[in-house]
Amino acid sequence: MHKSQLRVLLAVNLRLLNPQLTDRLRKKGASGPALSKKLMRQFYLNALMFLGIYGLTMLAFDFSKLPGMFTFYVALFILLGVSQSISGIYNVFFAGNDLVEYLPLPFRNQRNFYE
Repeated sequence: MHKSQLRVLLAVNLRLLNPQLTDRLRKKGASGPALSKKLMRQFYLNALMFLGIYGLTMLAFDFSKLPGMFTFYVALFILLGVSQSISGIYNVFFAGNDLVEYLPLPFRNQRNFYE
C-alpha cells in the first residue's frame, strides 16, 4: 500500500472513530487537513493522558506480589481495545450511509492489490 493511501485511510479512520468530536470541529470551521491535524492532536493528547493516569497507578503496585492486579490491568486494556474497535467498525459499516464520501479517495478499482 502506498504511503498516500495509508495517510488517507488513517485520516478517514480518525474522523469515524470519534464522530462527536469530528462534528464539533466541523461546526467550528475545520475541514480537510486541518481537521485531520486537530483530530490527531486530540488522539495524542488522549494517549498521553491515558499513559499518565494508568502508568502512574501501575507504578504503585508490585505485580510480583499482586498477580491479580496484573490480570485486571491486562483485561482492562483488552476490553478498552475491543470496545474502540467495535465503535470504529460500527461507525464505518453500520452508522452511516456515506458511500458518496468515499468516492473522492485516491484509490483505483483494481483486482490485484499486490501489483
